[in-house]
Amino acid sequence: MALDRIERARPRSRSGAPNPTRAHVHPNSRRAGTFEDDFFYSYAKGETDRLYKKAVELLKRKNAVRRLARAEGRQLSEDERLVTLITPAAIRVFEQLTTLARTCAGKVFPTWEWIEAASGLSRASVGRGLSILAKMGLIEKQRRCVPIDPPADRHKARNAQTSNVYRMSFPNRLARFLPRFLRPVPLPDDVVQREVDRIEEIETMRLWRTPPERPLPAHCSHRTARASLSHRGPVQRSDRCQSRAAQ
Repeated sequence: MALDRIERARPRSRSGAPNPTRAHVHPNSRRAGTFEDDFFYSYAKGETDRLYKKAVELLKRKNAVRRLARAEGRQLSEDERLVTLITPAAIRVFEQLTTLARTCAGKVFPTWEWIEAASGLSRASVGRGLSILAKMGLIEKQRRCVPIDPPADRHKARNAQTSNVYRMSFPNRLARFLPRFLRPVPLPDDVVQREVDRIEEIETMRLWRTPPERPLPAHCSHRTARASLSHRGPVQRSDRCQSRAAQ
């Protein structure tokens, strides 16, 4: 019969490769407890509130960015396209993350279930909000996994997925879309000029620096030394040697 010839295909992972461990661990996951001290930020007083206010201002100005580009008859630039990605759901997710950063000394590792309950959003909206914030550069996340005892149905599994860790920042490329009172204070002109002069001095030193001549190795034969000298061109004699040759 035709049904007897049907073979059940082995379930495969998203990449198409077999997954013998059947472990539910995302790629690029790091072991929990091995990197968090270097990953988390230590935010200054009021910094998380300023980050949230800047994100809200981007939401208010994204329609104005579209109208300006449409009035000028041009396409959106890359930075303008990033501004137009932000949504109210992403703002609500960002609010919960900044609140945790303020109250937990910058150690932010909530689960999706916690964000859903705190923001009142669905799981799909939380996932889209986190993706938008990551594309804009407002958050940086790192997946984590924890060691487990192999269960009965996955006897080769050694790790399981746990909550991600997050840290917030505001990219400088989006600062020009903010009002003046939220933009970072520019550096004084003398400081900028001093830095430019320092870079020019370093480039000048690199330009005039000549590499040292490397001596021939001890095991080099006379024939090899003669061949290497021939590549450098004829040897210039001194005036004293030329006078002796003329005599």
